[in-house]
Amino acid sequence: GSLTVRRCAFFDNENGILTRDDKALAVAIEDSEFARNGAGDGLSHGVYVGAIAKLTIRGSYFHSGKVGHLIK
Repeated sequence: GSLTVRRCAFFDNENGILTRDDKALAVAIEDSEFARNGAGDGLSHGVYVGAIAKLTIRGSYFHSGKVGHLIK
């Protein structure tokens, strides 16, 4: 399948978006903001995408992550 996230805000989450490994999955993130995400343990992230077919990010702002990656 596919997931498109457009003009959304993800604040103060453990993982803003988390996917599993799925070689058929396509994820698009457009004009969205991710801030202060992560549990502070280094194991959670703003966006954590597994082995998927395609990840596209356009016009989005990632900032103020808590220890983990902004995008992994």
